[in-house]
Amino acid sequence: MYRLLTADHAYVGIWIEEHGGGPYRIGAKCIGLERNGEIVAATSYDNFNGASIMASIAIVGPVTKSWLRSIFAYPFVQLEAKVILGAVAATNYKSLRLVDHMGFMPVADIPDADPCGLLCLYAMHREECRYLKGTANE
Repeated sequence: MYRLLTADHAYVGIWIEEHGGGPYRIGAKCIGLERNGEIVAATSYDNFNGASIMASIAIVGPVTKSWLRSIFAYPFVQLEAKVILGAVAATNYKSLRLVDHMGFMPVADIPDADPCGLLCLYAMHREECRYLKGTANE
């Protein structure tokens, strides 16, 4: 049984941090997915400036279409952000595949911006988000 977690941002944010999704900052908004009482995926959002927002994600198990719609509806529908940004270390091959698969586009590679060396910046514009297409939130 799956359940969306949308209220306890600190609990979900700390889980993201513990599972390689980057540090949790108090005030960040988080959406988690529980399966049989255990978190299997979560996304945090921070630094919304009225047009763009930074997102971090961690996934350790199967996700649902409902969760995917939720993690994109929050920034694009509720906040009306134009762009979601994500930063991924060039050595984090699993995350690089994930953001590519989700539809994020590479926009910049920043040397020396990560402990591994290269930091890859990705972006997704609202009109490129396939997870909202065909829904009432489109």
